[in-house]
Amino acid sequence: MSTVDVALGIILTSVRFKPNVESYEHGFGFRTRPEVYFTTALTDNQTELIQHYVKVHGLPMRLRTRAKAEVEAWVDFLSDYEPLLTDGEKYTHLKWLLDNPMPHKREGWEAFVDWAEKHDEASEYITNQREGE
Repeated sequence: MSTVDVALGIILTSVRFKPNVESYEHGFGFRTRPEVYFTTALTDNQTELIQHYVKVHGLPMRLRTRAKAEVEAWVDFLSDYEPLLTDGEKYTHLKWLLDNPMPHKREGWEAFVDWAEKHDEASEYITNQREGE
């Protein structure tokens, strides 16, 4: 087994996703803040392997990010490995948030309510799907 295989295994088991929908002072009073990060329980050797892997594969170097382009890069890269992710439910939810952005205030309250209902339905569906596995 190569160090590349080991690094990928560490990534799949230690990467975490936060599909945050949080209160906010502007707009509709909410915003989405998706985040990708790695568990803090990594050893120095594991962190070095991950950093080498992400450098070689052109992935974001920060091991904790909310930057949209970096979150999208991680989600895209990990899509082929989704069934192997330790945090698969939150990955799926975060992916849904990226694919279905919250409407802008100028789109109106009804657009937001429609989005919120779809978000709640998707969240319930994702949770039920994962529980059934």
